[in-house]
Amino acid sequence: MSNQYTAIELKETLLDQGYREVYIFNEDLVVVKAYGRTYLLGLYPDGDIQILYMLKENSPFSLSKINELNSDYRNASFFTGKDDENTLIVQFTITGLGEKLTPRKVVEGLERADAILRSVDFDDLLD
Repeated sequence: MSNQYTAIELKETLLDQGYREVYIFNEDLVVVKAYGRTYLLGLYPDGDIQILYMLKENSPFSLSKINELNSDYRNASFFTGKDDENTLIVQFTITGLGEKLTPRKVVEGLERADAILRSVDFDDLLD
């Protein structure tokens, strides 16, 4: 038995856990709308799930303020788009440690991501 969710399995799991807006983008990427935000959930061969949140603004984000955030949050990585300092990407990883993640762990990962995002003043991160 694989320790990795398929996109279909993850979608069904999230729907079973009460999430109502869940879409398959491709075989390794699921989109879920939760807590007023849109998250991308990337599936990895080792069973880990990466949660991404992206925010686009009209002004660039301050790299020094983003670096401060990265030192404050152990479970999240904040960075700008490769060629676009007006896009902030926040990355979270739910680690399976070699085993398939339980539905509860997936939900806890999304809840943790939401709690961290709610604690950040995104307007303060702009240059």
